[in-house]
Amino acid sequence: MALKICCITKIQSHLSEFRRFFNSVIICIFTSALRNLCCGKLEVILPSGTRAIVFDKQVHTGCDVVLQMNNFGIFWKSIRRGTVGFAASYIDGDFEVNNLANIFRFFLLNKKQLGNAGRGFFKTRLPDKLFHRSRVNTQQGSKRNIAAHYDLGNAFYNEWLDDTMTYSSALFSGNQSLEQAQQAKYQRIADLVGVAPGKSLLEIGCGWGGMSEMAAKHDSIVTAITVSRQQLEYVRERISRAGLKKKVDVRFEDYRCCRGTFDSITSIEMIEAVGEENWDLYFSTLAARLKQEGRIVIQAITIDPELFKTYRKKPDFIQRFIFPGGMLPTERVLAKYAKAAGLKIIHQEMFGQSYTRTLKEWRMRFLDSWPRLKNMGFDEKFRRMWLYYLTYCEVGFEQGTVDVGIYVLKKTTSAMSSSESCSSL
Repeated sequence: MALKICCITKIQSHLSEFRRFFNSVIICIFTSALRNLCCGKLEVILPSGTRAIVFDKQVHTGCDVVLQMNNFGIFWKSIRRGTVGFAASYIDGDFEVNNLANIFRFFLLNKKQLGNAGRGFFKTRLPDKLFHRSRVNTQQGSKRNIAAHYDLGNAFYNEWLDDTMTYSSALFSGNQSLEQAQQAKYQRIADLVGVAPGKSLLEIGCGWGGMSEMAAKHDSIVTAITVSRQQLEYVRERISRAGLKKKVDVRFEDYRCCRGTFDSITSIEMIEAVGEENWDLYFSTLAARLKQEGRIVIQAITIDPELFKTYRKKPDFIQRFIFPGGMLPTERVLAKYAKAAGLKIIHQEMFGQSYTRTLKEWRMRFLDSWPRLKNMGFDEKFRRMWLYYLTYCEVGFEQGTVDVGIYVLKKTTSAMSSSESCSSL
């Protein structure tokens, strides 16, 4: 027995030495990689308290970062899974950072110098790719993917969204509040799409009903569809409370199953959940549901074309943790699929900096509401995941890697018909 204990002790000692050696090697690799960066300041403090990595290019950017490691998980997870691993490491509590937004700015400002570092060194991102591919947006898959995010509960979103219960970018002007900017966005869309008394409007992906309620108050006849059970219940109650039941038909329905034609169609930040494999069907469905002289307004988040090729091949943090099955198009992709469906973009308005403001407001509201959210049963990992998500998106819009726009479309020729048969929902 004594011999066995001695052997185990020696093995453990050798393993500890092996880990220390490899941790030292990893630190050297990361220190070497930092030498090529062009701007910003980064200080990394080891779990022991030692300042191991200090990078300061003396180029003023305002994004000074101090990263305190709680363990070495950040290195191993980043090596195996790239940026997804870095996110997982933060969520798991492997490190703290003095300013989360600044670390994203630091990486974006140095993205050319970092090159392929964010992709991971080994082929162990395969599980992330397989997960993303398994979340394909069939009719049943779309319900599952939407439920994973939107069916966290109406009470959850009610705690930190504004009173309009809007979960898409506001359109800010001057010193407007978030609620005022959301109402301004709805009014702008209503004006562009031609909301008017007696006119029919189809809203694809109605959220919690802000746009549908506004259109109904303009005496339009609204059909609002969603595949979120939580949103369905909320919108029906909202419309009933507003005394608009005769003007709004709220349905649990996939866009591919909708029938009839409408004077106008709106779809606010819904295309992001469609999936690349369905972009053609999405636009052909829009065309098939639109009357010949009608208009469509889409509010869509788009990604920088320079990032699109890599983004298509390698699932990012949001696709893995937040929006399973999601995919952002580029502006060119929107125009391409619209044209193929017999539609043409006749007007667009970009307002990415409004999304920066919107996300900052959401982040602050989320943090303020955390004590109440915690009492609902959400844990610390969930808090860190959502804080990472909101901050990640905020900096993305701020730095221009993603943008948001309102696109107005009309028919150019007879549109294609939707080809997918609708199974029972």
